[in-house]
Amino acid sequence: MRVRPMGEKLELRPHLSDTRTRG
Repeated sequence: MRVRPMGEKLELRPHLSDTRTRG
């Protein structure tokens, strides 16, 4: 099982949300 793509997607999701709320 690959946890890299899942972790990367999950990390990217919150990152985009934070940037949108911050901007």
